[in-house]
Amino acid sequence: MSVFNQWFRGTTLLAVGWLLFQFYIIFYPQVPLIQKPVHVAFALAFCFLVFPLSKGALGKKLRWLDWIGIVVSCLIGIYFVADQTRILYRMTFIEDVLLRDYVGCILLTLMLLEGTRRTTGMGLVYVLIFFLAYSFLGPWFPGWLKFKGINLSQLTEVLFLSDNGIFGIPTGVSVDYLFYFVLFGSLFGASGGGQLFTDLGLKVTSKTKGGPAKASVISSGLFGMISGSAVANVTVDGIFTIPLMKKAGYSSAEAGAIEAISSTGGQLMPPVMGAGAFIMAEMLGMPYFDVAKSAALPAVAFYLSLFLIIDFKARKTGIGSLSDEQAQIQIRVLPRLYLLFPVILLVYFIANDYSVTWAIVWTIVALIVVSYFQKETRLTPARFMQGCLDGVKQVTQVAVPIGGIGIIIGVTVQSGLAMKFSSMLMDITGGNILLTYFMVIVGCIILGMGLPTVAAYMIGAILFVPPLIDFGLTPLAAHLFVFYYSVLSMITPPVALAAYAAAGLANESVSKVGWTAFRLSLVIFLIPFVFIYDPGMLFQGPLSGILIASLTTVFGITTWAAFVVGYFLGSLNPIERGLFLIVSLGLIAPTVAGTWIPSLILFILLVAWRFFRSRLHRSFPRRAP
Repeated sequence: MSVFNQWFRGTTLLAVGWLLFQFYIIFYPQVPLIQKPVHVAFALAFCFLVFPLSKGALGKKLRWLDWIGIVVSCLIGIYFVADQTRILYRMTFIEDVLLRDYVGCILLTLMLLEGTRRTTGMGLVYVLIFFLAYSFLGPWFPGWLKFKGINLSQLTEVLFLSDNGIFGIPTGVSVDYLFYFVLFGSLFGASGGGQLFTDLGLKVTSKTKGGPAKASVISSGLFGMISGSAVANVTVDGIFTIPLMKKAGYSSAEAGAIEAISSTGGQLMPPVMGAGAFIMAEMLGMPYFDVAKSAALPAVAFYLSLFLIIDFKARKTGIGSLSDEQAQIQIRVLPRLYLLFPVILLVYFIANDYSVTWAIVWTIVALIVVSYFQKETRLTPARFMQGCLDGVKQVTQVAVPIGGIGIIIGVTVQSGLAMKFSSMLMDITGGNILLTYFMVIVGCIILGMGLPTVAAYMIGAILFVPPLIDFGLTPLAAHLFVFYYSVLSMITPPVALAAYAAAGLANESVSKVGWTAFRLSLVIFLIPFVFIYDPGMLFQGPLSGILIASLTTVFGITTWAAFVVGYFLGSLNPIERGLFLIVSLGLIAPTVAGTWIPSLILFILLVAWRFFRSRLHRSFPRRAP
């Protein structure tokens, strides 16, 4: 079906208008308080166009309500452009708020609430409503939540007429970075890049034990560098790898769980890491490359742990490789490797401190050029427009809730809630740092159960990062700690959004896939404790510290995989399994001399023992009675 048919006509025009605006401000930048409102207006208008109020016959009858939302959204953007001189030069909290400002603030808030409902569901909407109610009803809240309240004039100043609310840092990230990265990811997929990553994973692992599952880990990690979305990763990669895993001998629950975990890790894998990493860089005031570099070792540890569990299980249970017929799909991998050039170019630009926006723009240009090397990857006008439409739709699903979260940021800052929450957490935990970590983890996972990752991270950053910094963590470690557990909520039951997507492809219950994913990824939940205690894991400190942190983490993950599967150079007996658990916890724990040195010695002894046992078993195999 052509993208230029009747149904797409309005969508295409709006998407083209948004694209033209985004590329216009690259060459002719506007002040932030103009760029951000227009960006949000486009996102809301596109949201009401592609996410109708209702489906079916009822949706057609109520379509006029969608058009009202589109018109109101456009008028809000026009309002800021038309009245920009007054808005830009007025003195905040000194000059009067005009009636039209009140009306604009109320309408924008209502549009964001409805747009957030359509893109993410009611979970985030309930949170937004709570914070709006809290802003007015502060004097009637009990205990530490009580404050003098915010009137409508103050709320309009904060949310609508300044860059401290809806048009704050997160929306700025959406305008300056997120739009272009998501567009690149969509065009990369349209050119066959996602399929290339899947085929590349199969090419590398097709002849190894557990090959299809390992292919899922590799392809999801590669595609996750571009997409930064767990659910999108599952739908692109899992539709092919999950059936192959089931054919190879994995259960439906295991196949779905492996794909869910692999796809979730994409949000932690540089260079893109999803919207949260860009917001983190802005909040920390540091180059994005420094954030991506610091996240590299934890991301590698994430995928290594899953890869080892898959390998040990395949060796223990005899799960084999792909058959020759199943492996035919990756015959033509090498002729398509030119599609990797834009990705390599992007990493080069970011690593060399080029402007992130210009880096991704030139990467998009490079992708368009190299796509024409072969007919099957060519971004023809129709395919290019479809990729743009898909990209704009994906941006909408993030930009609208990001605007909504601006409400939370504005209310939190104006009410002083963040500082109060930090004091409250200190009082509850009595200054116990481990209890504080546990409460932060639970809070991040609960937030992530009902919210998109970027929303969960931003709320977590507002509430949990200040107390973590008070306990002595560096700002970078504190933000990564919160971000990591916000991402892991995607595979944490009972919700586990990535498991939901994988369960449908695996024809298995969400509960089984979710709990299997949680069990297989349990060691991953310990990785943040490595980098909060040892900055070497974040590429900080001397080279010796970085090497020690890396090696002890790798050895710890290896021994954990052996414990979980019960295999290391052969099946383990209960005593050996228990020793591997002890070594694993000792190596993954804080790398102080009293912990990691004895554990490393025991690890070497265990490996030597298992090597001796395996050689002995091969030399003198047991005979059947």
